[in-house]
Amino acid sequence: MGLQKRAILRWGLTRARALLRRRGVVRGQQIVCQDSGWVRMESFESLGPGPGEILVRTLVSAVSPGTERAQFNRLPNTQVGYPYTPGYAAVAVVAGVGAGVAGLVPGRRVAGQIPHASCATVPADACVPVPDGVEDAAAAFTTLGVIALQGVRKAGVGFADQVAVLGRGALGTLCARLSLIAGAATVDLLGRAEVRAAMAAGRRYDVVLDVTGNPVAVADAAGLARPGTRIVLVGSSRGRSPALPEGPAGGGAFEVRGAHARMRPATASSPGRWTFQDEAMLYMDLVRSGVLVPFDAPAEVLDPRECWRFYRRLGRGEPPVGAAVFDWGRVPEAGRLVKATALPPAEIFKDDVARERSVRRVPRLAGGHGRSATMTGGSGTSERLGIAFVGCGEIALRNAQAVADTEAMTLRWAIDPDLGLAADLARRWGGQAAADVARALEDPGTGAVIVCTPHHLHEPIAQQAIAAGKHVLLEKPTARNTAEARRILDAARAARVVVSTCYPRRFLSETLAAKALVQGGSLGQIEGARIAEHLYRETSYWQGGSTGRSRSSWRASKETSGGGVLLMNVSHLLDLLMSITGRAPERVYCESARHAAPGDVEDLVALTLTLEGGIVVSVSGSTCAPGTGDQVFHVLGSEGQVALDEPPRFLALRSNPYGPANEWARLPRGTEREARRDFMRAFAAAVLRKADNPVPDDEALAVQQLIDVAYESARRHEPMPISANPGTHADAATSR
Repeated sequence: MGLQKRAILRWGLTRARALLRRRGVVRGQQIVCQDSGWVRMESFESLGPGPGEILVRTLVSAVSPGTERAQFNRLPNTQVGYPYTPGYAAVAVVAGVGAGVAGLVPGRRVAGQIPHASCATVPADACVPVPDGVEDAAAAFTTLGVIALQGVRKAGVGFADQVAVLGRGALGTLCARLSLIAGAATVDLLGRAEVRAAMAAGRRYDVVLDVTGNPVAVADAAGLARPGTRIVLVGSSRGRSPALPEGPAGGGAFEVRGAHARMRPATASSPGRWTFQDEAMLYMDLVRSGVLVPFDAPAEVLDPRECWRFYRRLGRGEPPVGAAVFDWGRVPEAGRLVKATALPPAEIFKDDVARERSVRRVPRLAGGHGRSATMTGGSGTSERLGIAFVGCGEIALRNAQAVADTEAMTLRWAIDPDLGLAADLARRWGGQAAADVARALEDPGTGAVIVCTPHHLHEPIAQQAIAAGKHVLLEKPTARNTAEARRILDAARAARVVVSTCYPRRFLSETLAAKALVQGGSLGQIEGARIAEHLYRETSYWQGGSTGRSRSSWRASKETSGGGVLLMNVSHLLDLLMSITGRAPERVYCESARHAAPGDVEDLVALTLTLEGGIVVSVSGSTCAPGTGDQVFHVLGSEGQVALDEPPRFLALRSNPYGPANEWARLPRGTEREARRDFMRAFAAAVLRKADNPVPDDEALAVQQLIDVAYESARRHEPMPISANPGTHADAATSR
């Protein structure tokens, strides 16, 4: 059943029970394991307290690592059904009491059998009052203390006993310290490796407490036994134990005793068998008096909103979990404990396209690149960057619209050998039309040249503009190959002018959010990515582009274009990948083919990349298959992922400023026009205000070099390394 249907069903059943039992309904937050390996914090509703019950507002809840790890990993003998709420130990404040409850009043701190939830309705006899002087974290471990006390009591630990405790977690620590309090002469707290060492050394014990739940540990305990040893199983074994030896090595029998928490008497204590309340009050007295320190401070404090992240770690066992508590004070107060109304909460009507997808949207990111780049002088007048377009084909129309949208640029010249195209651009956006770029370069009002020509003309036009002292923006790619790109950028540095490459997708709202999530650590360590862009280009595209505005076959020739789908389309995605991750490529394997494209350029390409830090990326692109038009862009982290295909979304196990943890949230979605406008503003700011170049030289070269080496890899049919210093790869230069 989907989350939405499940939520609606729970809402209806809760109200039916409330009416039937004449009780109120409260709402809070709880940790829920929805399915195998999937945990999140979500809102829930429950009935208020009935006879013999109390309503509590949780302060902190303690993790029982052994039990909760077994449940999360679905180990044998766990018997859980989905969904379930883990946890059974917490400290809380009484918020309400039902009929017949004595001794517990609202405002009183209590501890006991309470799940991982911001509030809960529990039996009053499942909790005990917390005396002053006992800190919340220590009180939260009361239930584990009761389990440990029962194990020590069942073992009959006494003076002069030598005790071994198998398991170094929170419960093992409690058993070891309580054994010393009970009078044991020595207590050894042993992990698995230490058990093996003790057996090899021939060490033997009077009492062995097994708290691991590992079925093999029972045999380990037998290996540490001497005649008359009491082996006590504290908790549940997670599987079938191997056959035990008939007796210890020295002869004689040993005894195996069970001490499961469910074996406690319900109402009255007797020798060797105490009720939960009596054991819990003893635990409190020991802690309050300072006789028992339940764990080595400080306990690990967890955010309930990051529960999935924690349970993944718990399930793997690395790093190991000791004393850990969920701090419910980190959850916004408004959602911890509220009285529910008769109306259903809005979240149960959210879309459920995927099982956990949320429609919450990330607030639109604010940034300096979105502001006007107009420079204002001391007189209050504004300076605009004068622009000359060289090449007035279809991509020039988009860029000219972006120039007009910035309010930071003025179009002064439209240059194209086809004067009709130049005149059309000037008519739409202003400026003068001409066929010769020299006219624009001689104009002192021209501050920058935007080059939108076939790729083989990028270098000569850029060099001509740089020599005239003009700044240059090159429609991607920078050039046909790395050698040309490097010559352009070297000339720009020498002339002290700005040269940038137009990769406007960097400025999409979803891209900026993805970059912040990745580089801010919200997704953990980046491990991989999956990227694809599959378009379809009819034969007409190769003769005149997508619109036919400028008729030319330059795209179909390597000599004039430099390459096909990899250079012309996938280059955008490679730039996005490196911009979002901040990692440079180290190795590439590429295969390419030509199926439908005329000329000699590829229309199908597949790459496997390795980025710095061992990030493995698969990239594919094509323009040959009818009906295609899909894009995939997923960046995968150890603690989440981000996807820029439709709808832009992310999932993070860590708390973050952009959306809820543990569930999919949608990113803001920008438009291509907005992204080009913001890119142009950033370029104008780099020129007028000496702000950062929107595509720095080294990043433009890194994309160009990666493409060069990929083409060489495809030619050789073998993986190839990529130089750490962007420049011309010798083999690639000679082959191209």
